Amino acid sequence: MLQKEAKIQKEVILEKAVIQKVVKLLKAVKLLKAAAMIRATKLLLKKLLKKNQAKKFQKKNQAKKLQKKLLKKNLSKKHLKTKQNQKKLQKKQNLKNPKQ
Repeated sequence: MLQKEAKIQKEVILEKAVIQKVVKLLKAVKLLKAAAMIRATKLLLKKLLKKNQAKKFQKKNQAKKLQKKLLKKNLSKKHLKTKQNQKKLQKKQNLKNPKQ
């Protein structure tokens, strides 16, 4: 009788230990899954950030190109104006001092 009870108690203790180990393993697996999810989300965020930065960079480049175009247009307009002004001045000077 005592031997049977002792055997049963040993089995119960072993079962409890096995259950505790299984619970620990399940918790560890959950933690690993959570860590993996965190890593994956970090990588995703990095990729998204890079994409956004690339878009911003493209927008900046486009803005710079536009500014350059406008600047060239303005410079060419100014150049034309100065040429026109020079022609006008020459005409005035020619009128004042006609060629002999």
